[in-house]
Amino acid sequence: MSRYACWVEPAIVHEWAQLMQRYDTSYDTGTLHNALQWQESRRDTQQVRQLVSQRLQSPAPLPCVWSRSDLHRQRYAIDHCFPWSRWNNNDLWNLLPATEKANQAKSDRLPAADVMQRAKQDILHWWQYLDDNPVLHQQFRNEAAVALPLASPTSPLDVIFSSALLQRQRLKANQQLAEWVGIT
Repeated sequence: MSRYACWVEPAIVHEWAQLMQRYDTSYDTGTLHNALQWQESRRDTQQVRQLVSQRLQSPAPLPCVWSRSDLHRQRYAIDHCFPWSRWNNNDLWNLLPATEKANQAKSDRLPAADVMQRAKQDILHWWQYLDDNPVLHQQFRNEAAVALPLASPTSPLDVIFSSALLQRQRLKANQQLAEWVGIT
């Protein structure tokens, strides 16, 4: 369904609007179509940006997940691991601390599987920080369980990472995304 959603969704919405119009002829199908418009989500990294700022208050190193550079000495950005432009997802697990340089180099590309494997330790370190936060724990777990195949709210972080790799593979296959091979 996700592969053909761009065609299936408009057809279903159109048929539904026509069906509803038959139930109540006081509404024209244009009004019904407007009522059924999907509200587009917006790119939002503010919550994670605040978390990184808080985390940087501690002297413990916070590495960029892509370059391993300590973010205490670099300007940082919040990277959508899976590009926002191709998969509108602001989930905590998908938002990662990165240097501005790495974020710009990656741009709207999908990290290659080996790039993610090299970043695994730092991604898991960041996720552990989120998972240990009593306010964010349930949000982090629920978002991962909903968005990632094989993940559940009780999955170990390694399983969530494996699920992210599987989702990466699906995005690559279904959307033919350009891959990012890391900082050279």
